[in-house]
Amino acid sequence: MEREVSVSVPFEIAMIPVATSVVERSSEAFGLDRRGQLGLALAAEEILAFAGSSGGGGTMEVVCSDRGVSIRVECRVPREKLPLEAFNMTSRADDPDRMGLVLAARSAHRMEVSLEKGNLAVISFEREREYREISAEPLYPDQDESMDIGIPRPDEWPHLAAQVEERYGCGGDLKKAGLMARSLELGLIGALVARSPRGRLGGLVLWRPMGRVIELRGPFCFSPVGRELVEEALKVLGKSDAMGIVVDRPVSDVPEGYFEPLSSSGGVLFRQLREDNGALIWVPNDLRPFVEDAVDRLELPRDIRSAERREGLDEKSLLAVSTEVDGSAVIEPLLAGNDVGENLLAHLDALIERGVRSVSFHLDLGRPDFAYMAQSALEAGFVPKVLIPWGGRGDLLVMEGLR
Repeated sequence: MEREVSVSVPFEIAMIPVATSVVERSSEAFGLDRRGQLGLALAAEEILAFAGSSGGGGTMEVVCSDRGVSIRVECRVPREKLPLEAFNMTSRADDPDRMGLVLAARSAHRMEVSLEKGNLAVISFEREREYREISAEPLYPDQDESMDIGIPRPDEWPHLAAQVEERYGCGGDLKKAGLMARSLELGLIGALVARSPRGRLGGLVLWRPMGRVIELRGPFCFSPVGRELVEEALKVLGKSDAMGIVVDRPVSDVPEGYFEPLSSSGGVLFRQLREDNGALIWVPNDLRPFVEDAVDRLELPRDIRSAERREGLDEKSLLAVSTEVDGSAVIEPLLAGNDVGENLLAHLDALIERGVRSVSFHLDLGRPDFAYMAQSALEAGFVPKVLIPWGGRGDLLVMEGLR
């Protein structure tokens, strides 16, 4: 059961210590490290200080919750009290008026912004617990060893990390055995391992939720068990509510016959798990041929509407950035705005300057305001790459940034 502590604080400078104390003490009780406690307390402090400086009274609700592998703080404030665009990664920390908000955004590992009824903005900051990396020797099996399929044990993750890193070059995130074991226990991820009677590790497959589908990683094979791992994973996932399975970064050991490519150029793979009864999606006219081709090829029942700029849209957009272990980055919209093309280019330049190798823009076509942003992305030089059925509230359009 998720634990949480909440407090409602008036927009007064004198009340800042109350909010920061609640966040700090709650996150301490939830087991967050000292640095994380101070980071989340700083975020709440800066939000309250900025919102309170505009006057007018009112309150901010602060909710601190234990989410298992991370601690999350939500600040609920009236929309008009904050310039939400200040939370963009490209905002300048030397702007004296918004410096605190910029620092707040950078104090967390993840940040989200959403709007609720009543013109309420919910700004969420999340810090992950500290899990140390554990190094271990590979436990490769002999080629003819028999294998049983089961759930990975906590002590096996470091060995699996060493094997995946050595063979596939992408095992770094598996070294945090505590994080992987806890995520598996909480159902944040799923995993199966091929294990010999003497404890040798012959393969691994992992998955996690992605919208209304499941994202699959692997199978990473160190013996000929790829087909068995996939078949066992399908038995488990077939009992879920997921519409399908996506293999975003296929490895060479993905067995043939289980998945189909989502685009004519190959790459991302997909398998439908249950009947698709149709969906409504919005698409800008310039991207309609690409989307219609994908819909027809996959035989998806879709009602495609034209995405058009809505009257009264905010001038400023807000984008979220997440980086992957392979050196790539994903940009996703948090708030739609008229400046999204300019904002995307600024983010693209900033990420390339930091050494990011590739940048993609993910758009949920089940959300009309977000769908229209694809037009601005296209004009900014992003090109459509793949359509993932049910990758969000509706289908997810992945566009790639080129420079």
